[in-house]
Amino acid sequence: MRMVVQFIRLGDTHQAAGDTRAAHRCWRQALLVLDDLHHPDADALRARRAEHPPAS
Repeated sequence: MRMVVQFIRLGDTHQAAGDTRAAHRCWRQALLVLDDLHHPDADALRARRAEHPPAS
């Protein structure tokens, strides 16, 4: 789970810096693990991704 937390935090940092593409890549990596574990936090992370769509 440490890896998941690190990916989420890194994604948050990218998002705060305005790099939503990089944020989505990090959050996607975290989601892959959360989904494999059927972890309930996966839905919250999906919602975060939906709130911050990647720039085109």
